[in-house]
Amino acid sequence: MIIDKINFKPGYAKEDSRTFASAGVEAEDLAPERIWRNMTNISNWNRYYPSITDIDFENPSDIDPHIYDKAQFYFRLDDGDKVRCQVICFTHPKDDRVGRIAVQGTVFGSDGRQTNGMVLELMVGVPDAKKHGCLTVAAAVSFKQEIENAPKNIIGDKLLEALGRLVEWSKKHY
Repeated sequence: MIIDKINFKPGYAKEDSRTFASAGVEAEDLAPERIWRNMTNISNWNRYYPSITDIDFENPSDIDPHIYDKAQFYFRLDDGDKVRCQVICFTHPKDDRVGRIAVQGTVFGSDGRQTNGMVLELMVGVPDAKKHGCLTVAAAVSFKQEIENAPKNIIGDKLLEALGRLVEWSKKHY
């Protein structure tokens, strides 16, 4: 089994920043492909992360809701911000390889002005035979600039909740 971790490009992932967070959950008796299919379906992301109020591809001809390598999409948050994203890494999980999605985004305030840059990475691990097929689902996010007055750990708590919801959704839906 390959052990992997989330790696950000230089200029991001300031682990001591108020705007860096990572989280992980374990999923028992779920195949990586099942979680992957739900993880890559952006039409369901607001089910996992309720702060997302709208999400869609930049190109209206993209009718399949699953992201792909170099896909461009956007989402709106309940605070009025819009994040325009591009997939910069897309690796399907295999028997011995972690599935990985990395998305780079530009954050725009409700006034349309660019306010920040961010990178989000999602991973689904490989089943661990020692833990009865348990696998890890993980995520991390890092912003280019610190966000003033960002409460420490609130981003991590939201990531953890979202991953838990993803696993629960994957148990019920394929």
